[in-house]
Amino acid sequence: MSKFNFGMTKINSTSSFLVALSLFLFVFSFGYAQKGQIKGIVSEDGTPIPFANVYLEGSTLGTATNEKGTFLLDNVPVGTHLLKVTVIGYLPYSVKVPLTANESKSLSLQIIASSHQLEEKVVTGTLKAVRRSESPVPVEVYSPTFLKKNPTPSIFEALQNINGVRPQINCNVCNTGDIHINGLEGPYTLVLIDGMPIVSGLGTVYGLSGIPNSLIDQIEIVKGPITFFPTDDTHQQDGAEFVFNGHVRATEHSEPITALEYEQYEGMAETELKQLAIETMEKFPIHDLFCKHRIGRVTVGETSLHIVIWSEHRQGGIDAMSWFIVELKKRVPIWKWAIMEKGKRVPVECIH
Repeated sequence: MSKFNFGMTKINSTSSFLVALSLFLFVFSFGYAQKGQIKGIVSEDGTPIPFANVYLEGSTLGTATNEKGTFLLDNVPVGTHLLKVTVIGYLPYSVKVPLTANESKSLSLQIIASSHQLEEKVVTGTLKAVRRSESPVPVEVYSPTFLKKNPTPSIFEALQNINGVRPQINCNVCNTGDIHINGLEGPYTLVLIDGMPIVSGLGTVYGLSGIPNSLIDQIEIVKGPITFFPTDDTHQQDGAEFVFNGHVRATEHSEPITALEYEQYEGMAETELKQLAIETMEKFPIHDLFCKHRIGRVTVGETSLHIVIWSEHRQGGIDAMSWFIVELKKRVPIWKWAIMEKGKRVPVECIH
C-alpha cells in the first residue's frame, strides 16, 4: 500500500506540472500574438526618399528608410499609432495607423518638398548670402539629401544627375574633363567653389572629381548666360559696384612658376581681416564689402583674392578698394610662396 500511494502521489505531481506548463505556454503565446508590423515606402511623386526618419510617436520604435525608400517596423503593439516621417528638405508627415493582432500593415507614404526652400541662402548671382527668393538670378539648389538619393564617388559624377548638366571626360589618359550646361561646351561654364570663381570649365583640373559628396553643403546651378548688366535688388541705394579678382600670374622674380602657396596665421588672419573690413566701412563712404582669400596651393591663372565693394558714388568705392588691398597686404598675416617649375619653393614678398 505504501508503494501504491507513493506512486499515485508522483503521478499527480507530474500532471499538475504539465498543466501549469501548458497554461504558461498558452499565456505566453497569447501575449506574443498581440504584436504586428508596419512596413511601406516613402516617396515624392513616385521617387523613393532614402534615409527618412520613420517612427511611432510616444514610443521607442523607429527606423530609417533604405536607399530604395522602404522601411519596416516589427513587433509593434496592437492599437492605433501615430506614424511620423521627417527628412531634411520635406514637410513633416504623420498618419494614424490602426493595427490588430498578427497584422502586417503596408503603407505608401507621399511626402511634399518644403516650400521654405525658397528661404535658403544662396551666393551665386550676388557673391554674398541672400535668400533664394530675393536672388536676382534664378538659382537651382541641390541639398545633401539629393546627393544621398543619387550616390556617386565624387561631386563631378553627381552633376550628371542634374537635368541640363553633363560632366564629360575628354581624355582617358589624364582623366580631365569639363562640365556642359544646356548643351554648351565646357569653356562656356563658370565653376565657383565657396563663391570663388574658377577660371575655366575644366572641372576635374580643379579637383571636383576628388571632392566626396559628404563635404558638400549644397550645389547651386545657374542655367543661362551671365549678363554683363546684372540687376542687384539688394543694393538699390548704390550706384557703383567694384569687383577685384587677384589672379596668380605665370612669373615671380622674373622666373616662370606653376603655382602660389598661401599660408595663414590661423585665427588671427580671420580676425584681422574682419577688423580691416570694419575700418574700411568707417573710413570711406561705402555701404558694403565682401572679401574672400584662398589658402593653400593656387595654380597659375586661378583667382586667389576676390573683393567686392558697393558705394553710392564711384570715387568712394575706388579709394576704399585701393586702401583695403594695401592694408590687407600689410596687416593680415597671410604669406605666399612661389612654386617654381622645378618644384623649388621661394618666399614672395607682398609689396605691390
